[in-house]
Amino acid sequence: MLNKIVQDISDQWDTYLPRCVFSYNTSKQSSTRFSPFFLMYWRNPILPNENQFGETTNTFSKYIEISPEEIEKGAEKMNEIQKHITKDVIDHVHVAQARQKTKFDERKNVAVNQFNEGELVLVKNQRRKKHLGKSLWLGPFKITGIPRVGTMKLEDKNGDTVGTYRQHNLKKYYPPTETVISDQQENDKDKHEDSDGDKTDENNNTETHHEVENKSNERESVDDNKYGENNNGDILNDNDIFITQ
Repeated sequence: MLNKIVQDISDQWDTYLPRCVFSYNTSKQSSTRFSPFFLMYWRNPILPNENQFGETTNTFSKYIEISPEEIEKGAEKMNEIQKHITKDVIDHVHVAQARQKTKFDERKNVAVNQFNEGELVLVKNQRRKKHLGKSLWLGPFKITGIPRVGTMKLEDKNGDTVGTYRQHNLKKYYPPTETVISDQQENDKDKHEDSDGDKTDENNNTETHHEVENKSNERESVDDNKYGENNNGDILNDNDIFITQ
């Protein structure tokens, strides 16, 4: 809101801040369906256009004296209204949260769970940027529950619950024995590929060497035929050379 107001006068944004705050506090919110002002004071605000003729001086002249019993009844009624509105606000917020979660899941394409209950996972260290030198992944932790799609409840090795995490912040944990075997297999694969590559290069070099020798022999044969012998293998004389040229 403030950015739209001060687009051309950005150096004076502080002078428009009270207006933006007032507008925000007196506007009905989509989540609660009430304005923050109403939920704070339990009444609607008096807007500037409603008070353009100045302060009213005879506001209470038409009211008669109210007995204490009536004041107490009015207070009880106000409390009931507040309880009713509070319940409505809570229900509206829950509906808004569910709607926002659905839209978030659609954006993140969380359609299926990537992990199952009982698996071991690592958790991405979100504080690593502030604390350099820390590990990128923490854990392992065990998945003890899946409250909803794409959300995993984790516990540590002592059985204590550590929290609930989104699956895009998790990755599968492999025990050290499996990691060693996997690394050894990768190393053997790399060595095998390097050996095959060396053999291929050796064969290519041999073939290239043979091709060079063949081309050299052909060139020498052509040169001999050009200056010494004809196609029939006979010695050329000076006349034959002249005619050939």
